[in-house]
Amino acid sequence: MKLKDFDFYLPDHLIAKEPLADRSESKLMLLKPNFHTKKFKDLLELVGKDDVIVVNDTKVIKARAEGKKATGAKVEVFLERIKSKYIAEVQTKSNSKIKIGEKILLEGVGEALIIKEEESKILEFNCDVKEYFKKYGKVPLPPYIKREANQKDIENYQTLYADPSKEESVAAPTAGFHFDKNLLEGLARKGVEIVKVTLHVGMGTFSPIREKNIDKSSLHSERIEITEQAVNSIIKAKNNGGRVICIGTTTLRCLEGVLEKNKGQLKPYKGETDIFIKPGYKFKMADCLVTNFHLPKSSLFVLVGTFVGLRNIIAAYEWAIEKEYRFYSYGDAMFLELDQ
Repeated sequence: MKLKDFDFYLPDHLIAKEPLADRSESKLMLLKPNFHTKKFKDLLELVGKDDVIVVNDTKVIKARAEGKKATGAKVEVFLERIKSKYIAEVQTKSNSKIKIGEKILLEGVGEALIIKEEESKILEFNCDVKEYFKKYGKVPLPPYIKREANQKDIENYQTLYADPSKEESVAAPTAGFHFDKNLLEGLARKGVEIVKVTLHVGMGTFSPIREKNIDKSSLHSERIEITEQAVNSIIKAKNNGGRVICIGTTTLRCLEGVLEKNKGQLKPYKGETDIFIKPGYKFKMADCLVTNFHLPKSSLFVLVGTFVGLRNIIAAYEWAIEKEYRFYSYGDAMFLELDQ
């Protein structure tokens, strides 16, 4: 399969720079029986009491920070993964090359020492890494949102059900942005269970696929977790004839990653997954996927194309562009049913 098959043209004005004031008023596109538009709050009508909605409860950390070199050159530090209390894997951006062993003066606390360099850089902080980013970090808006993060983004770039004890993602599971208090309460009244799993989103989610042939490509690793309680709820829904509705590609990747690690069985798991879902993959758990629109030639676009078929997703995106849907993190959503 060629990467170019997963390309499309998106006019810049369709990239959502800000979220809607009312989360659940965003559009929700359905592909069946033909392309049509609902509001996200209409999800309440699309799910049955035997269905289970699976969400990713990770929380986004304010992962961007600013500093400078001893020469005065500015440095942007983007947190990738916290390794220990004082050690973090990061990406850096500067007008001058940063050398191994060179010190960066971070805003507020002073020096951090680069101790080695691989694909990313490892920084040793002189303070608690997580606490530093909580105090001095900025919301890690995606690179296609061409503006500085503001105070409103601290609330907007986060799901309502994010778990404060799981503040480790450097990008948000954006399909969950559309849930507001009223919708969550409505689902509860209907008897629809919301099950929480965890995938901590890494910077790799923004990394382009570099191989022209998708079959030769591999993906970044991310940390995932599913509890026994979540496993039991999902299995119960399946046994009762209900559907597993994944909210976002990260949630789906978590479930399918767990199944891969457990040799096809849904069992409690805490660890890593580097699963790459691409054409030919057979989904084992998800029946439906609620997702935002994704970048062309990205691993997430490949995933949704695999879920509903490449022709279907290309046609759906073309229709959404024609109808001027809002795209990407702060944009509208789709309700997809598995086509296998």
